[in-house]
Amino acid sequence: MMEENKSNCLPLFEEISDKTVQGRVFDAVNAIYRYGMIANRKVEELRIKEDILKANELRMKECFEKREETIKLDVRGQLFTAPKRVFATKFGNYLHAIVSSEISVPSNNGTYFIDCYPGTFGRILSYLSSGLMSLDGMNKFETDTLLASMEYLLIDDITTP
Repeated sequence: MMEENKSNCLPLFEEISDKTVQGRVFDAVNAIYRYGMIANRKVEELRIKEDILKANELRMKECFEKREETIKLDVRGQLFTAPKRVFATKFGNYLHAIVSSEISVPSNNGTYFIDCYPGTFGRILSYLSSGLMSLDGMNKFETDTLLASMEYLLIDDITTP
């Protein structure tokens, strides 16, 4: 490689008669060549990083476009969030009517208020999502409030495992 640099600079070397100066010029040319090679590697690394960033940006855009619309429910002050599709599974219930109606609109903070007991509301969302209801681990109060909430929400076709 150094011989190649020397041959590229041969006219320059022929003009310099002092061997010390010629050696310094040769060293400077080699240093410039090395720094050029380093710069080329850095540019290539940056191109690769740019390609990776562009690919990640494209994947994020695709994920953003595919994301599901979510619905936020304020159940007596406790916030519940679920994909909109969960509420479309059981036609005719109160929650389905809220999210599919043009008449019902969310409050200023983007939530729909639901007047149910929040302690068991998660089970209702699980039921709407899976179609199965478990009463395991619930005391009488929780069972009664769950059933009352389901009645209030017009969800009456309960399937328990």
